[in-house]
Amino acid sequence: MADDTAQASQSTVDSTALNDIATNGNLLNQNVSALIDAVGNLGNIVLPVARGGTGLDHVGTGDILYGSAPNVYSLLSDVATGNALISGGVGAAPSYGKIGLTTHVSGILPLANGGTNRNTLTAHAVLLGEGTSAINFAAPGTAGQPLLSNGAGSDPSFQSWVDGIGGFISFPDNQPYDLWLNSPFPFTIVSTSTFCRSGTCTARWQVNFVNAGVTNAVSTSLNVKSQSISVGAGSTVSLVISSNASCQSMSFMIAYTRP
Repeated sequence: MADDTAQASQSTVDSTALNDIATNGNLLNQNVSALIDAVGNLGNIVLPVARGGTGLDHVGTGDILYGSAPNVYSLLSDVATGNALISGGVGAAPSYGKIGLTTHVSGILPLANGGTNRNTLTAHAVLLGEGTSAINFAAPGTAGQPLLSNGAGSDPSFQSWVDGIGGFISFPDNQPYDLWLNSPFPFTIVSTSTFCRSGTCTARWQVNFVNAGVTNAVSTSLNVKSQSISVGAGSTVSLVISSNASCQSMSFMIAYTRP
């Protein structure tokens, strides 16, 4: 009798437990289904910035996300090739544009990048290479001076052009010999040289028929005199022979500079 009562009680317990499991299982299934539906609907929800989102529901190819206001995102649309992203300043939106070389660039462009590595210029000077990695300037010089080479390894410079004119007189007489007529350019005589094969005489120089500079004693020894004789354009330069003492085969050279 006791065994029958125990079996009946066990049967009752098992039935109640089974009913609870079934009920809770149904509730769990319902909750899981609801959760799955909620997760599926997340794709349709635009999360605000305050919830870790962007507040945006679209984006285009090449668009850039930026903060346009506190807790607000905006999109900066892409533009044509070659434009750069430029700051608008603190508190302002960025934008695309060309880099302004007078406003957006700092430093000095070096030679390796096609620059001069200099940020100052000398007025009217000529740009020249000094070595393989430096730029220098040739000073402007004075009006009319040419830019002349100073040899390999040295910078060229504007200089007075040194030139000369020479002549030969077989039998010089005591008279003037006009060497230049109506000179096409101004110049300065810096030296005169004389020599003869025999005898002696005196050589004097004139500009527009007026004595100028110092004389040369002509003899069988080379005689070089430093001069500083200014000759203007359109002038006549003459060699005047005097005190001739059987002078023969006389040679002369006049060195001058052109500004």
